[in-house]
Amino acid sequence: MAKNKGQARVPKVTSVPLNIPRQEPLQEKSEFYFYPYYPKWINTTDSFYKREGFTNRLRDAHEFSDNITEITTVVLPNLYQNFLDVFDASKHYGHCHPIPGEKRKLVEAISKEIHGPDIQSINFEELNENRIDWWYIGFKSSLRLVGLYNKANCYFYPMFIDPHHLIHQNEHYNQDDYGNYCYCPLINYNGS
Repeated sequence: MAKNKGQARVPKVTSVPLNIPRQEPLQEKSEFYFYPYYPKWINTTDSFYKREGFTNRLRDAHEFSDNITEITTVVLPNLYQNFLDVFDASKHYGHCHPIPGEKRKLVEAISKEIHGPDIQSINFEELNENRIDWWYIGFKSSLRLVGLYNKANCYFYPMFIDPHHLIHQNEHYNQDDYGNYCYCPLINYNGS
């Protein structure tokens, strides 16, 4: 059977690393990988709402469906087609940028809350020296993906979704009373 030309090559994963890889590439990479290694990246929390004004709880299953649709039809295609420009902060993707220092502690704390023991082995202090940085990714609406980008391997590890644009609050997007939102897709899916 002939191989289909033009199809995206899917990497074969023989083993899953315990942590984010640190290896340097032999040459500049020309392929991008959205790598959802941490399976709870669609999980939500409201633990930071009173202190930091952040929650990623949703209104209902319909809002979750809208978010996943946007991620799969807008965010991921843009990342795969334009990743070199997206992850070059000087380019024209204004809603895609590294997370500045004052917000890093918050996204680290949210990630630890969402993922629990799955990420306890990550040394967040060493990320930048290994060419791994926190990124805020958005294109069309208020929805943003928060994740770690490994520049050496062109891997993006989604850590959580900021559906209401609350990490970098903006009056244009932040109108609703998000403190009343209580839908979490993983809780509803698992029935707990």
